[in-house]
Amino acid sequence: MPHKTKTMTLCSLLRDTFVKIHSQQYHGYQRIESAYTYGGDAAAIATVEHYLNLPIDYYLTVNWDGFIRAIDDIGPVEVNVDRDFIGQDYWGKPEKFKAGLQSMSGARALAYARERHIDNDQHRGFRQQAVFYAMVKRLNQEGLSSKGAKVVGDLKDQMRTNLTNHDMLTLFKSRKTFKRYRVKRLTFQWRTFDVAGRSMVEVYPDSRVQVSRQLQAAAGLRPDLPSQTFTTNGHYRYASDESVESKADEAKADTHYGQSHVYVGHAGNTTIGKLPAAVPLKNGFRVSDRTETMYTVH
Repeated sequence: MPHKTKTMTLCSLLRDTFVKIHSQQYHGYQRIESAYTYGGDAAAIATVEHYLNLPIDYYLTVNWDGFIRAIDDIGPVEVNVDRDFIGQDYWGKPEKFKAGLQSMSGARALAYARERHIDNDQHRGFRQQAVFYAMVKRLNQEGLSSKGAKVVGDLKDQMRTNLTNHDMLTLFKSRKTFKRYRVKRLTFQWRTFDVAGRSMVEVYPDSRVQVSRQLQAAAGLRPDLPSQTFTTNGHYRYASDESVESKADEAKADTHYGQSHVYVGHAGNTTIGKLPAAVPLKNGFRVSDRTETMYTVH
């Protein structure tokens, strides 16, 4: 548990990860982002719970306006930028970033967190985590606990969550409990493949199990795992279909971690089926279906 270990564990899922979708609207395999597209918060939570074998007790979904407001209410935040690059702001205009510690408004932090064209979605996840950690550090500064009510009020129509107002205000008031927390970042080892002309991400099965167990340990659902460096055995389940131009092109999609690749899948396991219509957006949010999200670890 976080208060026992004094550790904040962060893990980002790549949006193109090929998984089984758990939604009332769609039950096939597809990119993990499809869960939210076809079933809103409930389907997204259920899909992640089953994929990671991990119950999710609380969630918070914030639209872009809410993200900007939250940071501007407590900010600016100091974010450690890992490289020089030119991104794009909320309104589509160029936004320049220099390597090093940068003071960011909400709009600038959003541009930084959204950037993925200079590398890939995994590094975008790292940038999002950097902004989140900067917000936590900012909240540790004196005089900010009184801003909790303002932040919660400003986000009233810009977020969806199963946290109560009391829960969120309590987090603000107890912010000092996080002051000496260390941050642990979990990452997946993965490769890409093509299905029907679209690029998908496959997390190596053993990497998925390893991260799942680490998250379970972080949540207090199992004993801590021994501290050691993990490297995938290279076994993978999904091969590109005929949309790949050549074997050489497919080989380029393999992310090497020092192990040879071994295909252990079977024909037809990448069939995705016909997709339903996307659930309409309202103020940046999708309507949730009634997919069950109370998940028990198996």
